Amino acid sequence: MTADNKPIISIVLPVYNGERYIGGAIDSVLAQTMGEWELLVIDDGSTDGSPAICDAYAARDARIRVFHQPNGGVNSARAKGVDNASGEYVTFLDADDSFTDDALEAFISRFDEETDIVSCGGSDDFLDRTGYLKRLWSGEIKPGVCGKMFRTAGFKGIDYRLERRMAMGEDLLLNSVYAINLNKARTMPRDVYLINRDNDQSVTKTFRHSWEYEKYYFSKVEELFLSKCRDWDSYDEIKLLVGKSWLNAMKYVMLDGGSINYVDHEFKAVRDYFKERKQDLGPSERMIFSVRNSFLYRNILKAIVKIKGR
Repeated sequence: MTADNKPIISIVLPVYNGERYIGGAIDSVLAQTMGEWELLVIDDGSTDGSPAICDAYAARDARIRVFHQPNGGVNSARAKGVDNASGEYVTFLDADDSFTDDALEAFISRFDEETDIVSCGGSDDFLDRTGYLKRLWSGEIKPGVCGKMFRTAGFKGIDYRLERRMAMGEDLLLNSVYAINLNKARTMPRDVYLINRDNDQSVTKTFRHSWEYEKYYFSKVEELFLSKCRDWDSYDEIKLLVGKSWLNAMKYVMLDGGSINYVDHEFKAVRDYFKERKQDLGPSERMIFSVRNSFLYRNILKAIVKIKGR
């Protein structure tokens, strides 16, 4: 802690029925090479042994605070953490993931007075708002809020309380909304955030894409993000990347066996948008407009992948 007993970094850790992993996540915080942090554990209505495990850790270390709330979903839990964060910087940790021992030190060493975000991934670069958003929406920077550190004050001026229904892509949207007021971001080549890829219950492994969800999601992208940057010089570049992301989501709808509503006005609007931009699309994206059978789409895409892999 600093001289006034205030942490430099707040770590927000939501947990829901994570007794199998939560101890490892908290241990990775306790192992940090810098100690000026607070850990805000949000027990989101767990019904397993997670609450007792979290409370036991809090009893051992005063830097750990546990909040128990009725189940409201990860967006609600993260918002609870941000609401109670007292550090100048905030970072997020999922209950089944962990940090390297020097993660916090690596993040904090890359901040200066103008930097609002430090993100894992890529080379050691400074990015302005447009550069950060372009890399984010192109996938060059991972969309998660985890694996990044933010200046806490940046959250105070945005609506970070996303709806519970938003279960996929919420990180990308939250990053984008935060970046509307971004001064500067910095990337670092090291991955100091360790993702657990063995959790079969993670959202990335259980979520099934549907037309209804993607239509809802991208309506929120328009409302909360895209509509706020129409007067930017870079708006056309960002809109193109959002449009390509929309098509990528449609690919996943098809791959998950769902169907697209080709007569819906939103689909028609995206189709018309790309009529003059066909050169920006890859083969799998162009197929969305012509191959309307999910089974056929999956098999054609498999064939393309097989040919490219030769």
